[in-house]
Amino acid sequence: MEVLLRHGLPVPAFVTVDSDNFTLQTISALLEKQFKSCQYFAVRSSAHGEDSQNTSCAGKYYSATGATRQQVFQECQKVLASYAGSKGGIIIQEFISCEKSGVIFSNAGQNLSVVNANFGLCESVVQGKNCDQFVLMRSGKILRERVVKEKKFISLEAGRKVCSQSENKTLSEKELKLILSAALEIERIFSAPQDIEWGLKNNQLYIFQARPITKNIFSEELEYFDSANISESYSGIVLPLTCSFASLAYEVIYKNLIKYSGGDQRMMAKHEKIFQSLLGFHYGRMYYNMGNWYKMMAFIPGYERNKGNFELMISSNVKEGCQAEIAPSPLLKISYPLILLGKSIFHPINIALFENRTRKLIRQANAKLDATQELKPLIDFYHKLRDSLLKDWHIAIENDFLTMTLFGALQKSLKNQPLGTKYPFIMLAPNRLKSLPS
Repeated sequence: MEVLLRHGLPVPAFVTVDSDNFTLQTISALLEKQFKSCQYFAVRSSAHGEDSQNTSCAGKYYSATGATRQQVFQECQKVLASYAGSKGGIIIQEFISCEKSGVIFSNAGQNLSVVNANFGLCESVVQGKNCDQFVLMRSGKILRERVVKEKKFISLEAGRKVCSQSENKTLSEKELKLILSAALEIERIFSAPQDIEWGLKNNQLYIFQARPITKNIFSEELEYFDSANISESYSGIVLPLTCSFASLAYEVIYKNLIKYSGGDQRMMAKHEKIFQSLLGFHYGRMYYNMGNWYKMMAFIPGYERNKGNFELMISSNVKEGCQAEIAPSPLLKISYPLILLGKSIFHPINIALFENRTRKLIRQANAKLDATQELKPLIDFYHKLRDSLLKDWHIAIENDFLTMTLFGALQKSLKNQPLGTKYPFIMLAPNRLKSLPS
């Protein structure tokens, strides 16, 4: 606690008492000197070796909150008794009757921070009761949140602990960023991820204690599968041969889509697995591996907009977000509007050429099938057909991408218009864009 205080962290006033110098007179004198106007106290354990990067003693030793001045000595005795012969001291701290409180893991694995929060005192959170949970990137972006509808919490009212219930969300985005900022600063001070108990009162953040994290919550990256509209193309049980070909097709096509959209090819090579695993398979059924789709979209500018448009287009049930540290280069952010403009201008020509090449390849395939039944020539021609078709198929996907973007823009404009307004309707054809009057 002394370290946090020296670095200017908002720690409530406290004193430490050594077990070798523990008497009623000592405690009374300390309270009179250090806490003249304080009514309630927290009495916490501080055993030797209590918390380290290898071991955690959370909940092992006794602690008390909301103790009156007359109860402090008795609570100190209980703390020392809980040491069971071990050496240690006691922390007596000004008690803050918080409106909201909880725990934050500054890095819970996968470079993510996790906040558990509830109204009132922190007791319900540290005791593992139902509480809200927020998962954040260390930039402050909220990846997901779980808001419990029936949260029981404890408040201190006139010296009595009162149990209440709420279904409201505990923390705002601003409050989460405030807590995260303090947690990252504490992590920097100790050069290790921290498990931190905090509280909020009158918009003021208080840090009650911090200990090293001994175990990550996210030891492995979570995967989110969504059937969305892929079940329309691959319904029911899908055989292994279909799965392997579909995975290859998605990998090649979307890799080329990002490449010809200006994506950094060195970064793409570094994250090759993203493109190789755009699809997921579970008990014979095919799904989108949504985490990899989000990461793929992070290669090009406009991630949040593209993410929302994509989810709308496929009717996705998963909205977790991108956790990878992938971002377009500053140069691409500047040049991307020109790339999109060029694609829009040449799109009808590229579609027409693509259609002609595809029809030609289909005619060649039909002729090959009619001409020979030998396996080796057919396998060789299959490889040629596969490589030729997949190499250019990103052009057809760009048609989907333009449709997705225009549909998202149209929906946004409709939300901002009053009822009864007449709108132009936009239709994207395979080789041309039309604007039709309503």
